[in-house]
Amino acid sequence: MSEFVNYNKRGISLPPGCKDLIDLLERDRRLAEAAQPNLNARAQLVKGGETVGAFADMEAFAVMAFSSGASVTNLQIRSDEPQATVIYHHQAAWRQIAITLELNAGREATIRGLFEQRGLKAPQSVELPKFLFPNSPSRVGYDLTAACPDASRFREITTDIFRSVCGLNEKSILRFRYAVVDFVV
Repeated sequence: MSEFVNYNKRGISLPPGCKDLIDLLERDRRLAEAAQPNLNARAQLVKGGETVGAFADMEAFAVMAFSSGASVTNLQIRSDEPQATVIYHHQAAWRQIAITLELNAGREATIRGLFEQRGLKAPQSVELPKFLFPNSPSRVGYDLTAACPDASRFREITTDIFRSVCGLNEKSILRFRYAVVDFVV
């Protein structure tokens, strides 16, 4: 046995969806191509709109966002009082999920407590630039991407935040804004 090769650290298994090495190489090439914008492509809105709903509607919107195969998917869920916005954005192989709230030490502690109860690492807060929200109190953003790997977890965490942090309930009004965009050549 060679002293330079540690057979305990090296595996021969391929990632899910790959039957052989060429599948792995092709997958890497496709991901790289998907990340490169086609400058000849034109954006086409496939589906979009804004609607008023409640907590019960969150499941359908979460499933729509997570299962979309479009080039770009954007979903915003907003409450009116106190105003909070959850933003889901998916583009090619990149996904970002965040929530923005008015800056408040009590809310910060509540969010941290929610994540601790679930055994998750609490997201770091980032104070948002005032020019993004010129007519409102200071706002803070939390990156929820790592905590929301699928539609079910996204709905659970978003619902918990709206209930515990914002004081909303089943009858509270939520506003859903969504856009699904594909690029055509």
